[in-house]
Amino acid sequence: MVEAGERRGADRVRAFIALAPPPATVDAIGGWQRAALSERPGLRPIAPDALHLTLVFLGDCDRDRIEAARRALARASAPAAPVPIRLERPIGLPGRRPRVVAFAATSPAAVGLHRRLRAELDDGDPARPGPRPFRPHLSVARVRGDPRGRRAREAVAGLPPLAGPGHTFDAVRVALYRSQLRSQGARYSVLADVDLPQSGG
Repeated sequence: MVEAGERRGADRVRAFIALAPPPATVDAIGGWQRAALSERPGLRPIAPDALHLTLVFLGDCDRDRIEAARRALARASAPAAPVPIRLERPIGLPGRRPRVVAFAATSPAAVGLHRRLRAELDDGDPARPGPRPFRPHLSVARVRGDPRGRRAREAVAGLPPLAGPGHTFDAVRVALYRSQLRSQGARYSVLADVDLPQSGG
């Protein structure tokens, strides 16, 4: 959302579309962060209110692009359906020069939603770069310092799983977020959202 009074094109909004985990999963990840990261100073936990699974990263957007993303979110999410997600082993991303620690995720429903969003967002602009391959994951920590060094890889190596063989949850919301970068970490605010039903209800 562009703040009231801004001139068209004066400012751009850094935005993305993502799935939000339920409180129980946020709590489980918080417990994992405290146990797994307490003796790893090279890793900085991501705050509970910033946890999400990105579906589409939009980058820096003008007002028109944000409005197009709002429409794409509404169309791709209708009718709303449960989005079950299974979190698996922790991995470093990108692989050889990790900047974040994330749980790899398996979710055919999230993959389908990603494809519908990409189809809605594709405006046929040949100058717009193509999307990166979609690798579902949920980031839980950031790597401090230079990701090219051996310390970064060592900080990520050997992290335990979240819970036994994995952790499954239903996403509670799909939303268009604004990202504001700060020295203490990114701050996210919701510009538009759709509540998702749960598999058991």
